[in-house]
Amino acid sequence: MKLIRDIFIQHVCFDTFTENNMLMTHRSIMTGMAMLFCIAMLSVGCKKNCSSVACHGYGYNTSLGYSISQSEVCTNGSCFCPNGLEGDSCHTFSINKFIQPTNTWQVSDGCSGYGSTYTVYLITSTSNYNLFYINGLFGGGAQIEADIISNGSHQGVNLNIPPQTTPSGTINSGSGIYQTNGGIYGKIILTLDYTSNSTGIESNCTLTLSQY
Repeated sequence: MKLIRDIFIQHVCFDTFTENNMLMTHRSIMTGMAMLFCIAMLSVGCKKNCSSVACHGYGYNTSLGYSISQSEVCTNGSCFCPNGLEGDSCHTFSINKFIQPTNTWQVSDGCSGYGSTYTVYLITSTSNYNLFYINGLFGGGAQIEADIISNGSHQGVNLNIPPQTTPSGTINSGSGIYQTNGGIYGKIILTLDYTSNSTGIESNCTLTLSQY
């Protein structure tokens, strides 16, 4: 009798345990699929569509000797000035504030270790109005490209620093922001992923440029 009882208990308990586990697994799978579905629907709902957005067209600027469209462009449902242009009607070149009233900037260098402060000069590109070069960065021969990115407020204040090699190290990636520095002068804060040639160490570092 004891043997029969033990077999019965093992059989019933094992089957019940197995069924419960299968049920829990099934519920977990269904719950996971439901969560993924909800996340996907939220993502689709949050991603704005440009097909129903009418951005403004402001004609063309020919002051550089060739025609530049001043029409807004749509990104994720919002209208932006073309990179390199800013203002209510996208008629102002963003580069102006970087080189006027002066193209001379003082650098506080937290990347290369060249020195606490030194002077660099911002120069324009002869072929692209939406970028400029920082000449003399890292204390000498480096000329760094900086791309101007327009934001949702029609201001070209964001910067993208593409990967590039300098005599003192390699910029793997970078970004920047332009701010007013009181009165007519500006300030640029650059954040770089930088690998030093002298140490071989890759690090995130910051440079602050002040116009004067």
